[in-house]
Amino acid sequence: MSISQPLEVRDIIHAIKTSLEFEFSQISVIGEVTNLSSSKTGHFYFTLSDSDASLSCALFRGDALRNPLVKGLKDGDKIIVSGPINVYAKRGNFQLIAKTLSKAGKGDLKLQFEKLKQKLLAEGLFEQEHKKIIPSFPKRIGVITAAGGAAVHDFVNIVRRRSLWCDILVIPSLVQGDSAPRSLIKALNWADKNEEVDLIILTRGGGSLEDLWAFNDESLAREIFKSRTPIISAVGHQVDFSLSDFVADLRLETPSAAAEFITEPQTKISQKLNHLTRSLGQQFGSFKARVLEKIEKVNPKNLTYLLEQKISSQKQRVSRINFSYLENQLRLADKTLYSEDLIQRGQEVVEKRIEKSQNKLELLTRALTGLGPENVLRRGYSYVASGKSIITSQKEFDKLSKETELRIHFYDGKGLVRKS
Repeated sequence: MSISQPLEVRDIIHAIKTSLEFEFSQISVIGEVTNLSSSKTGHFYFTLSDSDASLSCALFRGDALRNPLVKGLKDGDKIIVSGPINVYAKRGNFQLIAKTLSKAGKGDLKLQFEKLKQKLLAEGLFEQEHKKIIPSFPKRIGVITAAGGAAVHDFVNIVRRRSLWCDILVIPSLVQGDSAPRSLIKALNWADKNEEVDLIILTRGGGSLEDLWAFNDESLAREIFKSRTPIISAVGHQVDFSLSDFVADLRLETPSAAAEFITEPQTKISQKLNHLTRSLGQQFGSFKARVLEKIEKVNPKNLTYLLEQKISSQKQRVSRINFSYLENQLRLADKTLYSEDLIQRGQEVVEKRIEKSQNKLELLTRALTGLGPENVLRRGYSYVASGKSIITSQKEFDKLSKETELRIHFYDGKGLVRKS
């Protein structure tokens, strides 16, 4: 590069820093440890050397805690260091920021991993534009893992506890050893061809780099990329990534994390239904209280008490009138008959109102109870579904081919039949 005008020191250092840190954002270097030292804050500093060159390295406290190898590290050890190159502008020097350390004996796998990773990255297999959308409410999930392993038990238990509806199809496969990649590919192809499987989970528990090596197989990565069904990679390791994690449509750290992720939308629906149920119960309780209050207002005892008060008042008024004894007796008798008539009529009105209010309350209670979806199914109703579609008419049923698998949903479960 030819430059006619002299550059400022900061300009040339900035250009070098940008170029180096971009070009070497993630590398793995093998060498011998020299000049190993540590600080009070928990950082480690050392030089990685071979017969012709040396490279300064820094392992900061957070990364040191995730790399137990550093506790026994000493000068003369041959290790593999992975991480980005960093340029310190004030001094004009660069160093390797160590993220992971491994013994040189395991370094061959790391180098193979990085080489294959860069190859697939260059081909675009990791691009976000190729990622398929994970369905929010999968009906049938194909779980590819070791049969009877801890991963499948954790996954199934969490899904059953948190989901409202979801079929789990466990597809046994080897997940470790030389035959594992072929077994995983076979299981993946079978699940992808199954039209009822709308989500595939590729999972296993944690382990060493060698234990998880099957998930770094190139053929497996390419099969994951070609799959038409969305795939979640949930290989049980939190620090390191496998190639299946990069190619899959979504990477989750553990089988449990995958189960919680796919059931989260159903959990929210369940919480909302519970909230609505409580709200409906509160509203019904408030309605019942208002009805009872109205009934109490027309209670015969209260009306009788009011009438008795009026009679008493009338009697007092009559007694204060200075008429002849006979006239007073006649008027009193007349008032008495009139009051008794009022009492009788009032009781009849109250009884009719009570009967009407009770009938209305009973009708409303039956209506609220009958509208529940579970009660509708309990009355003998059910519905039929084919795959993802609900059959609602004879016309739709006639369009189905013979031997089509149909699912009949009852209030307490479902059954499978085939069209004859």
